[in-house]
Amino acid sequence: MTRQEYKEKIVNRLIFINKIKDADTIDNLKNAEFEAIMLYYIQSQSLPVTAMDYNSQFVWIKKYASYAIEQEINASKRLRNTEETYKKFLRETGAKTTSDFNQEQLEKYKLMVDMIDSSKRIVDLYQQRIMIINEKLEYICDYYDRINLPFHDFVGLCGLNERNAKLSIRHYKDKENRYYKFLFLGIEDDHGHEKDGWKSNRFGMPLQDLVFENFLFTLDRNKEAKEKVHNYLMHDMGFASAAMTLTEDEEGNMVAEKYYPPLKAMK
Repeated sequence: MTRQEYKEKIVNRLIFINKIKDADTIDNLKNAEFEAIMLYYIQSQSLPVTAMDYNSQFVWIKKYASYAIEQEINASKRLRNTEETYKKFLRETGAKTTSDFNQEQLEKYKLMVDMIDSSKRIVDLYQQRIMIINEKLEYICDYYDRINLPFHDFVGLCGLNERNAKLSIRHYKDKENRYYKFLFLGIEDDHGHEKDGWKSNRFGMPLQDLVFENFLFTLDRNKEAKEKVHNYLMHDMGFASAAMTLTEDEEGNMVAEKYYPPLKAMK
């Protein structure tokens, strides 16, 4: 089966499952990128039931997580560029209220506001998609914990070398909810370890990136909980020294950044 034939099969399944009858919606599905269709399909699937379902959805999420993140990043960049253009326009006109615009400036102002609103909706759409997929990933990892899935089997699903995976999480001792935390802590580590002279994998860290992006979106959408989440993750769960750090920007907002422990000084 070719890539196009497989896409058509998935599109037809989506139309059937979701009982889509609107012609424009159907055309949009048929003209969408293959990766976008697969993400929509993963998102729309029911929660897994059998062991085969769990493993299949896990592998699919791993395969298309990077595309979802890429789309959100690109949409966010477009939003920032539009906002910068808007700010520059306001500085150049020197307008304080809309009544200060001439007719041409007013029309341009309205167009920019509409573009910003539209861009924000698109960014929100991609973020919601990532959060939904992450929720499914967390559900699957919880299942693996409950059935005590062997570590060898888990790293196999991740497409990793078992020895390298163990080295990536060698400082982590907590046994509860371990598989989701392993992803957060960077079990897919692709940065290499200079001391040992090896590189964990050549496929990047799609699952860790997905978990990390979801964490940032969750914080951004629940600002009142930032301090509580910060204390819980950094101290109770021990993420401070393992995966990330939270810093405060110039406006007083908490900003999470990926963190990699500094190299130890040689005696």
